[in-house]
Parts: sequence; structure tokens; C-alpha cells
Amino acid sequence: MYRYLFYKTYKGILRSGNYNEAPIFVSSINVSIPIIFIINSIGFVLERNKIISLDYYFNNKNLYYLGQGMICLLIWFYNLYLVKYTDFVKKYDKKNGTIYQIPAWIITLFAYFISAGILLISGLYNNHDWIFK
Repeated sequence: MYRYLFYKTYKGILRSGNYNEAPIFVSSINVSIPIIFIINSIGFVLERNKIISLDYYFNNKNLYYLGQGMICLLIWFYNLYLVKYTDFVKKYDKKNGTIYQIPAWIITLFAYFISAGILLISGLYNNHDWIFK
């Protein structure tokens, strides 16, 4: 799902006329936001089970923003240098006529809602709310 989200964002930015590093960077940011939600969800579950403590991380806003920014940069570096994003862009370009074309905004909303839903449930679990009392 995340690679297809990257692909749709990448193609949308290319159609806008930005041909430098902008398509890769913006696509990486679009992919990193749901991944940050998932990482925070994992942190909430681990904190609830007393495996780790996130008090210092969430109370120190500079550390929180630095951590989120580092995740974005790691995803950008991963897509640009390690995975060679051109490989899976070419793969989806070849499949372009064979698979049902889903609009980019639907893929984006789906990824964001699923990730935000997981974050909500893990936050409720962490705070002993709703069905987790």
C-alpha cells in the first residue's frame, strides 16, 4: 500500500512540472505520515505493557519533532538511495493497463484513515479507555 501511495504521489508531482528532487521528497513525506502514526501506535502499546516509557519523548517537544523529522528523512533516504524508487515506479507503470486505476486521493485517504484508526485504538489502549478498561 505504501509503495502504491508513493507511486501515485510521485506521478502526481511529475504531472505538476516539478522535475528536480521534489517528486521523491514530497512522495516520501506523504508516505512517512502514516508510518509515523504506526510507529507511535507501537510505542503506545509498548508503553502500556510497561516495556518502554515515552514520557520523556512526548514531554520534550524538540526531541519529538526531531524524531518525526528523522523518520521522514530516513524514508526519503530509503526510497532515494536504497530501494531505487525507479524500480517500483517502472513496475507500476507496466501494470498501469492491467490493474484497476484507483485515484490518488482515495489511496491517500485510505492510508491515512487506517493509520489514524490504529493510532486511535492504541491510544485508547494506552489510557485504559473505552473497551480497554
